[in-house]
Amino acid sequence: MVKAEHIRKKLGRREILKDVSIFGAPGECIGIIGANGCGKSTFLSILAGIEKPDDGDLTFFQKKPLTDHRVFTHMCGFVPQGNPLLEDLSVRDNLALWSRKDKKALEQVISRFALTEMLHLPVKKLSGGMKRRLSIACAAADDVPILVLDEPTAALDIFFKESIHEFIRDFTARNGIVVMATHDASEIALCDRIYYMEEGRTEEIADTGNVLEKIKKGRNKHE
Repeated sequence: MVKAEHIRKKLGRREILKDVSIFGAPGECIGIIGANGCGKSTFLSILAGIEKPDDGDLTFFQKKPLTDHRVFTHMCGFVPQGNPLLEDLSVRDNLALWSRKDKKALEQVISRFALTEMLHLPVKKLSGGMKRRLSIACAAADDVPILVLDEPTAALDIFFKESIHEFIRDFTARNGIVVMATHDASEIALCDRIYYMEEGRTEEIADTGNVLEKIKKGRNKHE
């Protein structure tokens, strides 16, 4: 399971996260929704071990990643909102850099994400959508039990967006846990739990039918 309890984080003088708590069980997809700038990306960076919280606790399957950073490495794959890839390296070299798998296992990842035809290309020659597919493939390459995804299908066309959604469904069907920030209605529909973030705090939404309306109201408050 994944549990975040009372996470707090300041950036300069501004308290971005004031009290963020979520829970996810094996086999669940967890959605984090909210207006732009509410702290979703900061929280996901903490959940993936990129940033440290000022206060609060994390638990991954009974382990404490904040006191043993190796837990992040071995249990969590992360796709940030920006591009994490090394632009001058090829697609194949980026995959090899991010993965500890043997060649045969890595070929399965390459096939799953339709990367075969672009393996020789340097990342800087890829479109935004291709880079997104590769980023998700790199995050998933080591069969980690937890995937943290920030707007996972941004810049993808309809065909590859659905292929990523299918991957998420398969991943959770194998008892993996996905935590993702999204505004996409089709991704919200994949979620077993949804947390709404506003002013640095989270609340779990029991009635998911009004999720998009809640996002709209949140945007209007910030306009």
